[in-house]
Amino acid sequence: MNAKQKWMIGGAFALVVVLVAAAFAWFAGSDATEPTPPVAAPRSPEPSAQGNNGATGFGDPTTDLAGRKVMIPNNPAGMILPQRDPGPRTECSTDQPTTSPGGVMIQRTFNVATLFSETDGPTTSDGNVISGYSRTPQGAALAGWNVIARSYVGGQVTVDSIRQMSVPSPELDALLDNPDREGADPKNLQSLQAPDAFRVLSCDPDFVSVEWGMKRTVDENGALPSPIWKGIRTNLLWRDGDWRAQFNRESISAGQTYSALDGTWTRWSL
Repeated sequence: MNAKQKWMIGGAFALVVVLVAAAFAWFAGSDATEPTPPVAAPRSPEPSAQGNNGATGFGDPTTDLAGRKVMIPNNPAGMILPQRDPGPRTECSTDQPTTSPGGVMIQRTFNVATLFSETDGPTTSDGNVISGYSRTPQGAALAGWNVIARSYVGGQVTVDSIRQMSVPSPELDALLDNPDREGADPKNLQSLQAPDAFRVLSCDPDFVSVEWGMKRTVDENGALPSPIWKGIRTNLLWRDGDWRAQFNRESISAGQTYSALDGTWTRWSL
């Protein structure tokens, strides 16, 4: 098994947001030879070929390593789902689980697992960027994960997604204007699983701190006797009519380990 295979096997993955010199930990069996996403130099095809191609519908579905259904949209940027009212639910609460977004679908877009829902967005797919999330913690949880996932893709997809769906800063602008890293190998990207669950750590109408639980079933020595979950956290700010991820040292963290996702954790309504 080579280093790249070890990097992604079993849903273990590395989240590295190199935007303001802040890095997340590598997950399971990685070493210094691993690629370091994001931000990537643009590579062919160009955004107009990568993004919306006018196609609709889905190809044959597949499953991720956890056996969850993954839809493959004919448009590589993703297929927006019809929206409906979510009805009564728990939203801004940090002492009980937040209700899952309704009708969540995992879609493989640009080779990474992104999350779409029937109640909280995204509602717009424009070129390389998906946007249009509800002003709720559910919308924030979806928006945050999707920009994190697309940060792995590399090239203009990463640049466009981060530039449009994160809180701007001089450091971030400098990195996006001078990208120097390629995205992960497409075969490895397909092994990147969507998080099992999320929880809301802090919440008001303009600010949500979200943690996602990522399952780890193997390490460098092979299968673990029982799965563990690593937490990844960042903040989302409501700016200009949508949730924007806040990527700085104070806002992001990773590495907390959990033996179970209980308490205030919310599993997606898939």
